[in-house]
Amino acid sequence: MEQRADQKVDKSIDKGLDKTEDVGKKKDSSLKTDPNKPINQAEGGNQNKTIGTSEQVAFETYSKFDFIPGDKVIAYDDFSQDAIGDFPVNWNTNSSGEVVSSSIQAGHWLMIKKQGRFIPEYLKSLPDNFTFEYDVICNEKYSFYSPVLSLFFLTGNNGKEVFDYSFIPIEKRSGVRIGVHPTDAGARGGTTNTESFEDGASLMKNEVTTSQFNSYAGKIKMHVSVWRQKQRLRVYLNEEKAFDLPRAFPANKSYSTVLFEIWGNMNNDIDRYLIGNISFQRGRLTHVIN
Repeated sequence: MEQRADQKVDKSIDKGLDKTEDVGKKKDSSLKTDPNKPINQAEGGNQNKTIGTSEQVAFETYSKFDFIPGDKVIAYDDFSQDAIGDFPVNWNTNSSGEVVSSSIQAGHWLMIKKQGRFIPEYLKSLPDNFTFEYDVICNEKYSFYSPVLSLFFLTGNNGKEVFDYSFIPIEKRSGVRIGVHPTDAGARGGTTNTESFEDGASLMKNEVTTSQFNSYAGKIKMHVSVWRQKQRLRVYLNEEKAFDLPRAFPANKSYSTVLFEIWGNMNNDIDRYLIGNISFQRGRLTHVIN
């Protein structure tokens, strides 16, 4: 009799638990979403809340290296014809420099580390469309206070008047300047800058940072590619497009001078630039902005 009484009590408890579970199931079912409805329109839910999780989509952009070298080589200079220790025979300067070899890259290089201008005299005329490429090497931990290596494309000839420092920019000429420096103020990367000027008056200039040239991270060698198409100027550091300027070259001008410049003295006896593998080619007319 005691066992039967216990069984009746157990049955009543089970019935009570079953009712409780049924209520819980009904409440849970009210939270289920209709797969045919947006997740924020679930039945019995707040319309302004999202139920469940949504997949995170990464924001990405895509581009390509669009530099196209010219189709006709006008000049190429790797200083292989010059003796180590000499200044290049086909160049001129108001400073000093010498052809050297390097422990990190084969070949001959022009080393410059004193204020001055350095001119490849074999370049005497610049077409409306051309590409100009060169490699540059610097020493590790190049000082932020040492000067930029600048490249100019100018009107006028490359005679002795190029060395007149009476005017800045050079002799009230027209043209563009492109500068590179391997160390920014925080030694986290490098910088590149550009300036466009007409008849000595500065038209526009800018400076941007780059990770391609970083003397404190061991990135001490870089390939620079310049592409002129009439007024348009594009500058690439390795495969990074640093500048794309539709109106960089003043119109209706004849450009005939190319020169490198260091404006200022090095902060110490260690800092130096090496330039080499210079390629000047007649460019193509594709993608010209009029």
